[in-house]
Amino acid sequence: MSTFTTERLILRPITEADKASLKKLIFDKEGVKFIRYRNIQTDEEFNDKFTEHFLNNPDVFGIEEKSTNELIGFFEFHYDSDEPNVTYALIRSKWGQGFAAEAGKPLIDFALHAHDIHEIFAYHAEQNMNSGRVMEKMGMHFVEKWDDISSVDGSEMTIYKYKKTDD
Repeated sequence: MSTFTTERLILRPITEADKASLKKLIFDKEGVKFIRYRNIQTDEEFNDKFTEHFLNNPDVFGIEEKSTNELIGFFEFHYDSDEPNVTYALIRSKWGQGFAAEAGKPLIDFALHAHDIHEIFAYHAEQNMNSGRVMEKMGMHFVEKWDDISSVDGSEMTIYKYKKTDD
């Protein structure tokens, strides 16, 4: 499984040692209210998701801050649709410091080349416009917006779609 470094980050596989930090992130409902893990409610649900999805998954990268060796978030790829896409999250104390974009740039480039795909997408809810700015900093470009029903919790929301191509 691949590991990457940036100026301030180590992007690496999630390990068993990350469980407590990741649980804290996932259980922060404000921090994950716009991503697919917002419906995890119990320790059992988290433990199952951690074991089945986050641990030993080459498409999920922990975001570790070099200066503290602390897991501050994750970045993951989903190739199971006709639009390969990304999900990312950081602990709220690290929002607005450029960490998500710093992690996303090399990881998206890696995914485009390692998986021989020509484009990758990201989505954000209208209520989370900061995520769109992060996507732009990762080199993505706005494509479209639409109203949709969330497959996670059935709520209606306006979604913004971004993409990056392998140019």
